[in-house]
Amino acid sequence: MLTARDMTTNEIFLDDTLTDVEFDLICGTYVCHTGFGDQTAMRSWFPSLTTFEGSGEDYGRWNGQREDSFFRRLDEINNVNREASSRGPINTKSGEIS
Repeated sequence: MLTARDMTTNEIFLDDTLTDVEFDLICGTYVCHTGFGDQTAMRSWFPSLTTFEGSGEDYGRWNGQREDSFFRRLDEINNVNREASSRGPINTKSGEIS
């Protein structure tokens, strides 16, 4: 969060827009090595902002469908070690769960 103070009026202004780094942190985005030399890939436990925006699922607000999707994904993550067919992190370029 960015804050700025007007030195004349002593009024404080807040910019509560998240940065790309903050969005990545919330989504659990990280860099991993692919096994091909120095090549790396971005992975995320939840869809990244760039994957989500313009996807047809971006309603501009939180709704019941988003809530259901969030909890389904959270359940998949929580059960990753319990089920052989569990899915891991999302490939942030394709939006696919691996």
